Amino acid sequence: MADPLSISGLAAGLVSLGLQVSGGITQYFDALECRDQDLSSARQLNDALQKTLRVIETHVAQLKSGHHAATAAVQTCLDSCKTDLQALQRLVAELAGPDQVVAGRVSKIKSRSQKLLYPFSRPKLQQLEAKLRNANATLQLAMQTLEL
Repeated sequence: MADPLSISGLAAGLVSLGLQVSGGITQYFDALECRDQDLSSARQLNDALQKTLRVIETHVAQLKSGHHAATAAVQTCLDSCKTDLQALQRLVAELAGPDQVVAGRVSKIKSRSQKLLYPFSRPKLQQLEAKLRNANATLQLAMQTLEL
């Protein structure tokens, strides 16, 4: 049976991973700035993910040791969400390509090439959106269990 302390540790790791992945998604979307209409839904899902992670980070410490069923349910949700976030992280790395941190002209060229390749990445962006939806739904379930 999971105790509240281990849930807090799991939640802290999950929040850290989630915010890192969400930041990578934001960077990728920013590189595709000319595609705002196509990306608006994914941006909203990404923003919701960030906000939900922050709420869980704040409130998971309030889990009481006497609520074993709730603790186990939250742990299951967080484990599932961690799997979703790891899949998202791999997908973002694939979309963004190697060496996301580059300077000057190389950065501009890379940004332009991402814009040009955007139509070919569209199915992957739809996959990214679906994974964001799954992660958000799992986190919403954890929030309901925490009665937030």
